[in-house]
Amino acid sequence: MHLSRHLAACLIALAGAWCPLQAAEPKLKVAVTPWIGDAAAAVAAEQGLWKKLGLDVELLNYQDDEDFRAAIMGGAIDLGFDMTAASIDMIRKGSDQVIYAETNWSHGGDKIILANGMTAKGLAGGKVGIYDEGAAVNLLLDAWLTREGVDPAAVERVVMEDEGLANAYAVGAFKAIINYEPQASRALKEGGGTFAATTADFPGVMPEGIAGKRGLDPASLEKFFTGLLQGTQIANDPANRAAVVVAVNKHLFSAEAQTADAIVEQLAAIKLHGAAECLARNRDATGLVAFIAQVQAWNTAHGHGAADLAGRVDTSAIQAAAKALISK
Repeated sequence: MHLSRHLAACLIALAGAWCPLQAAEPKLKVAVTPWIGDAAAAVAAEQGLWKKLGLDVELLNYQDDEDFRAAIMGGAIDLGFDMTAASIDMIRKGSDQVIYAETNWSHGGDKIILANGMTAKGLAGGKVGIYDEGAAVNLLLDAWLTREGVDPAAVERVVMEDEGLANAYAVGAFKAIINYEPQASRALKEGGGTFAATTADFPGVMPEGIAGKRGLDPASLEKFFTGLLQGTQIANDPANRAAVVVAVNKHLFSAEAQTADAIVEQLAAIKLHGAAECLARNRDATGLVAFIAQVQAWNTAHGHGAADLAGRVDTSAIQAAAKALISK
C-alpha cells in the first residue's frame, strides 16, 4: 500500500514536470520596413491578434529594402512584405520563394517629383532617379511618361536607395525622381518642385503583398492571413487612428517616429485590401494573375527574361482566411 502511494506520487510529479514541454505555438519570422503599407501587420502585432489565433509572429524591422531582401534570400525570415513585382524579380534571380498574396496597393504613396521649371517632355534624353531597378517602379514611370507623350525609352533611370535619392534630389542632382513616403515628401520640402503624379493616378500599378519560404505550414499561413486581415479592418477604420499611430511608430517607424498627422496622410496614400477585395484580387484572373503577366511581359521586353513561376504562386491561404472572415 505504501509503495503504491509512493509510486502514484512520483507519477503525478513526473506528469507535472512534463507540462512545460507541451508543443509550442507555431512561429513565423516576418520582415517589415518603414513603409505605411505594412500597417496592418503592425496593428496585428500590437493588438496580439496572431497570439489570439495561437500563432507566434515576430516582426523584424529592416530599415533598408536590400537588407530585408538579402534576409529572404538567405532564409533568415519566413515571410516578407514587398512590391509584388520585386518578389517576381527575386524569383527570377534565383530566390527560392513563393508569392502567397497581394494585400495592398501603393495608392499615392509612391510619387513622381519634378523640379521647378521641369516638364515631362524636358526629361527626354535625361535621367530620372528611382529607388528600385525592377518592374515595380519602372511600370509607374513608363505609365506616366506615356501619358505625357514621352517615349519611356528616351529616359535613363538611375537607381539609388530611398533616403540617398531624396538627398540627391534636394541638392539638385536630379530634375525628377520617384520616391515613396516619407522620403518623397522630404525630398519635395528640401528640394522644391511639384508632385507630377502618384500611384493613385494609375490604380493598381504597384500592388504589394507577401512572399516567403516554400513549404510553410498551410494552417499557420491561414492564421497569419486571418490576423493580418483583422489588422487591416482595424487600420482602415478612422475611429482607430490613435491606436494605429502607436502601432506603426512602434513596429515600422521605430528608428524615426512619425507625427500622427504624417501617419494619417500616409495611410490615405495606400489601399489596404479588406477580406472581400483580398479574395477577389487573389482569386480572379483580373487581379494578381493579370499583374504577374504584366510584369513578366515588361521583364521580357527589357531583356531580363520571364521568371519561372511554376509552383511559386500559392494564394490558397489568403483566400481561405478571407472566405472565413467574410462568412462571419
